[in-house]
Amino acid sequence: MYKYEFLNLKNLKNLKELIAKDIIHSHLEKKFIDEYEELSFIYKLFYRKNIVLLKMNKEYIGYMWVVRYEENKYKINRIMLNVENNIDSVSLYRGFFYKFPKDRYFEIDEIDLEEGLKEEKMLIKVGFTEVESVCNMKKSDLKYCDLDLGEELSFKSFVKGVDEELRCNIQNDIFRNKNRIDLDIQDIILEESQDYYLEDTSFFLMFNNEAIGYGQLILEEKGLFIVNLGIIEKFRGNGYSKLIIQKMINVALDMGHSEVYLKCSGNNYPALKVYKDSGFEVMKNDKKFSFQNKKR
Repeated sequence: MYKYEFLNLKNLKNLKELIAKDIIHSHLEKKFIDEYEELSFIYKLFYRKNIVLLKMNKEYIGYMWVVRYEENKYKINRIMLNVENNIDSVSLYRGFFYKFPKDRYFEIDEIDLEEGLKEEKMLIKVGFTEVESVCNMKKSDLKYCDLDLGEELSFKSFVKGVDEELRCNIQNDIFRNKNRIDLDIQDIILEESQDYYLEDTSFFLMFNNEAIGYGQLILEEKGLFIVNLGIIEKFRGNGYSKLIIQKMINVALDMGHSEVYLKCSGNNYPALKVYKDSGFEVMKNDKKFSFQNKKR
């Protein structure tokens, strides 16, 4: 009998044992312990919803660990399953994804069909397909620039514990499309608990008293990344995105960084033009694979 469980206090020990046995990805043990143990009680509750364990009879045989980076999108940190060859592995792998609410997207940046791990190859059988290319971009030799905002424009710093609703609303306005589920405050709170999250590096662009744009910096292993940057539709075409980019650059310089990174869909030609005009260069293009857990 198989049972999928979200992480909880009872199976936490079992997850740690699974990660410890995951020799190829042994670095994840320290990453998980460091991230999880430092969280407050409420943040731990949100964090547990990112990890699913698979139990066969009384033994735990696998886990999937994801990061929720948008309202209905998850990036896979690791998926591991230890079963015999005669068992229907495809169904068991697919079961991890159906533990989550339906119509969620699960993404992995790249799948190596020739040399990749068996888990990566199994994702193709599960139903992962190539959805887009992602341009990894970088700007070096950053230069500080005083921003001439005039009388109507200003920047407002995001205040943790106060501005989560405002951020939800503006990001939902900026990125709304028919395939997107709106952010809620829980999504913002969950992000604030992640290692990559930085305080005092998120800003709203204000037109008088109205928030019309947003951008933030996060810290990943490679360096500082500009994320969630955008302007609401009725204010586009005025060069406001470049103001936010320069604001991010100024903040990065104040933090002692000499370069910043970002990722952009290879199909988002207007955004690519803005970034290239701002001095960003494409380092490489990654293929992104995705799976949607539609209703069975």
